[in-house]
Amino acid sequence: MPGILQKTTQSPSTIAGLNIKSGKYTVRFAQGRNEVEEALRLRFRVFNLEMGKGYTRSYFDFLDEDEFDRYCHHLVVVENSTQEVVGTYRLQDVNTAEQGRGFYTASEFAIHLFPSRILLNAIELGRACIEKSHRNSRVLYLLWKGIAQYAQLMGMRYLFGCCSLNTMEAEEAWTVFRQLKRGDHLHPDYHILPSPKFRCLKPDAEAKSDTPVMLPQLFELYLKLGAKVCSPPALDKAFQTTDFLILLDLEQLSTQTKNLFFK
Repeated sequence: MPGILQKTTQSPSTIAGLNIKSGKYTVRFAQGRNEVEEALRLRFRVFNLEMGKGYTRSYFDFLDEDEFDRYCHHLVVVENSTQEVVGTYRLQDVNTAEQGRGFYTASEFAIHLFPSRILLNAIELGRACIEKSHRNSRVLYLLWKGIAQYAQLMGMRYLFGCCSLNTMEAEEAWTVFRQLKRGDHLHPDYHILPSPKFRCLKPDAEAKSDTPVMLPQLFELYLKLGAKVCSPPALDKAFQTTDFLILLDLEQLSTQTKNLFFK
């Protein structure tokens, strides 16, 4: 594969050894079950307690955990002085998906309609969050630096996953879809429907005028990096969000962005 991403023979232990320090933080993969649980507790605090979303079952053990977590790689940002996990992302590729429960995104969208050349060379992203008191550009930068290094080690070209809105309102979801279309953020080649139980029906009458909707910061970041939306909205009733399927081709990143994350 040309450019920044070359196929590698790196072993899982080498990938797990990723360790990048910047200021008072370090990004690496969670080491052992205890640190994975720290990431799951962080997710519970952000999704359930702060946002009022997430799984109801998480209140029993204060962990945002599902059947996919045990098979995924958990990228974490740790505060050096306290060793507290303050940021996290869940990652997996086709190998871990085949060994486990498949891709999480496949539970919501018909991603088998992607060409195999994409899925075989892609990393699924999910469950991104940062502790409120550490929500700064440095932590977000380190998470993306970690994703970039992981992609480089694995020789992967694409990133994909669900990007969420903090709403279950169909009218707002379709307003955002039209907004994305006007902004040329829809993928020209892929329009992948949600699974039947996740479909978000269009309102009987569209809004007469679309007031712009402010997207979540992470959603905006994906779009600025060049990610394309590959689906109409999907309603995730369990997590109480509206999701869109996004795809980012790392080879299409600007030179400035490549230098920022891959050097």
